[in-house]
Amino acid sequence: MEPCDATLLIVVEHILPYPSNSSSITTNWDYFPSASCPPPPDIPTTPPSPPSPFIDPDPPSPDHSPSPIPSPVLRISTRNSHPPIHLQDYVCQVSHASASSNIPYPISDYLSYTNLSPSHCAFSLSIVSHTEPTTYAEANKFTCWKQVMQTEIAALENNGTWKLVDLPPNVKPIGCRWIYKIKHHADGSIERHKARLVAKGYNQVEGLDYFDTYSPVAKLTTVRTVIALASINHWHTHELDVSNAFLHGDLQEDVYMLVPQGITTSKPNQVCMLLKSLYGLKQTSRKWYEKLTSLLIQQHYIQSTTDHSLFIKKTDTSFTVLLVYVDDVIIVGDSIAEFQFIKDTLHSAFKIKDLGQLKYFLGLEVAHSSQGIFLCQRNVLTFSLTHVILLRNLFLHPLIHHASFIMMLVHPIMMCLHTED
Repeated sequence: MEPCDATLLIVVEHILPYPSNSSSITTNWDYFPSASCPPPPDIPTTPPSPPSPFIDPDPPSPDHSPSPIPSPVLRISTRNSHPPIHLQDYVCQVSHASASSNIPYPISDYLSYTNLSPSHCAFSLSIVSHTEPTTYAEANKFTCWKQVMQTEIAALENNGTWKLVDLPPNVKPIGCRWIYKIKHHADGSIERHKARLVAKGYNQVEGLDYFDTYSPVAKLTTVRTVIALASINHWHTHELDVSNAFLHGDLQEDVYMLVPQGITTSKPNQVCMLLKSLYGLKQTSRKWYEKLTSLLIQQHYIQSTTDHSLFIKKTDTSFTVLLVYVDDVIIVGDSIAEFQFIKDTLHSAFKIKDLGQLKYFLGLEVAHSSQGIFLCQRNVLTFSLTHVILLRNLFLHPLIHHASFIMMLVHPIMMCLHTED
């Protein structure tokens, strides 16, 4: 028999709880067969040591087999289990799946639509029933998306967002990409298709392409608090969207961008010199926030010191709360007249879209009833789970590099969390 090289694997196991009697500890852990490979020929073997007078010199019989290893006894806790305290404000396991289901964790154990009205149920299901393209090549195959892209380009050109110039020497322009979104009515039907041109602001250089960038947005805790107050006091909740909000800011820096897909130039080596703000630039949100804040303060709204995206107006006859997340605005209060006044004011300064009663905001599905308001984040969770399951199959593919896998996992989830209105 030829000598064999063996790699020694040491496995350490802990059995908890430890036995109280040290004599009962099992030492016969035969992870490897008793017959070992002979040593290699270039390693001299150690001569046998003389028998110890304290050890029985009689060797065991050849047919002696090791005793079987007893399986450890698992200890089962007898303490009473209780759900965590922080889950008392949530509805968990509202339904139960059948025992014959092969799904380990069916979503029906944690989510049910039985208590929703037919119109709101249709709205909730329509959010994930339509597929949004992720690339220009994919969107360019459909007429509806090509039309909205041409409309967006025309709006940018009419607004004077850029002008085509020759690329200056020693200047590296930033890139851009298209983002696509489907908007729904309250009954779940498609309201419109929306395409937005976004600059790749992560290529900007601080001190050259931008300076100050900070711009506050609404905290999710503030959003939930405002909705909770509206439910307790039976206030009205409306939502509105500012059209092309980031395009209202003027740029003081010289920013050059590659020509977007869908635009043809008269001569090669031309780029877009940005004259006004564009989605994706680092300083764009700050420019928009400054303009919106100055307008609200002129209308006697008081800015909160704990959350700078929260504005409050209190009079003798009304109380109104206005919460801003980039270009999405929630209006909560007890006066419809004040709602209409602030909507008209914002529409005269910026073009807005009145979305009516609050239905969907920052991934929160909002359902209203006479007993209160119900919040659900099914869309965000379903998207994340679907993407993780898809990437799990890609991860098992031998040709997929692990670094590429991580980037494919993180990027769509971050895109899902961004506001693209």
